[in-house]
Amino acid sequence: MKIALDLTALCRQQTGMEYYALNLVRALLETDPPSEYHLLFRKEIHPELRRFSNRAVFYLSPFENQVATEQGWIPHIERKIKPDIIHFPAFPPGLFSRGKKVATLFDSTLWKNKNRLSWKARAYFSPLATRTLRQAAKILTISENAKAEIVKASAAAEEKFAVTHLAPDPIFLQPITPEQKTAVRKKYNLPERFILSVATLEPRKNLAGLLQAFAQMREKEPEACLILAGRLAWGKAEVLKSLQKLKLEGQTKILGYVPKEDLPAIYALAEFLAFPSFYEGFGLPVLEAQAAGTSVLCSHTSSFPEVAGDSALLVNPHSVESTDEGMQKLWSDSALRRNLIEKGEKNLRRFSWQKTALLTIQTYQEVCNG
Repeated sequence: MKIALDLTALCRQQTGMEYYALNLVRALLETDPPSEYHLLFRKEIHPELRRFSNRAVFYLSPFENQVATEQGWIPHIERKIKPDIIHFPAFPPGLFSRGKKVATLFDSTLWKNKNRLSWKARAYFSPLATRTLRQAAKILTISENAKAEIVKASAAAEEKFAVTHLAPDPIFLQPITPEQKTAVRKKYNLPERFILSVATLEPRKNLAGLLQAFAQMREKEPEACLILAGRLAWGKAEVLKSLQKLKLEGQTKILGYVPKEDLPAIYALAEFLAFPSFYEGFGLPVLEAQAAGTSVLCSHTSSFPEVAGDSALLVNPHSVESTDEGMQKLWSDSALRRNLIEKGEKNLRRFSWQKTALLTIQTYQEVCNG
């Protein structure tokens, strides 16, 4: 098979979908020697993929702008190389993309709860994603819950979907040394004990609700601190407003985007991960925290029960009291934290990028033979 992949999103700060694109293509190149891979980049060829120059052909867009790249340059490259399949693992295909396409869609947010989307997502990405549902030969998504939600919200054909789970980046599977922890604690000026949130600052992550629960928790646990790590997206103003209103500026620290080289140690230093998001297509921070040996509190909604099972403390994200109660339990009960860490180690065995790559290759073969 001749397979092209749109990796033009990899020049951005890496969050969920960028991690997916990077780790998927790395696993594909390690797992599928017979296929011919053509990788499309913007701004730079990703440093972590340069070692595969003998396994793939690299292309670099002449445009820095993403819209110009996906609407003009990618269709041009498609016509030039004539791949059997082109896979869009992060952004939906542009209007002029031709040929057999596989696309990855991460959740149903583009079709429901649009008030939680940025104006760019509503005006640009949502129409393109809707068009993708009609035109792609196959849609990959990252959990059974995400598949069901997208089908329900968009009225797409269920048989067009295949589920391929995520897994932690390989950096989370490496041992974390005491020296790394000390260096990261000093770099970010982290307190001795803290609760960690890893989430882009946007409304669906429910950071306002987390802050309200944290404010209530501190009435009984006044020494507790909260660290927010994540890209400062369009929900930043709401978070800052909540911090001021709740008078939590002294007990809460916003790190902003944290490079993945530092994340494992930050997870490992935390008492637990607090992730009461309203909705996630998968919820990768759950597995990242578990890989770093940290217990997890997360929502009982969307994909969380599928991904975490009984290895996390599940709470109602729509209830401040439920989140507050769960945080108090984990903060004060070291035996509970240890129990969840042990369950987390077992839970991690269900997920790997090699499994995801094999299922993705199977999808490619179905499309080629279909």
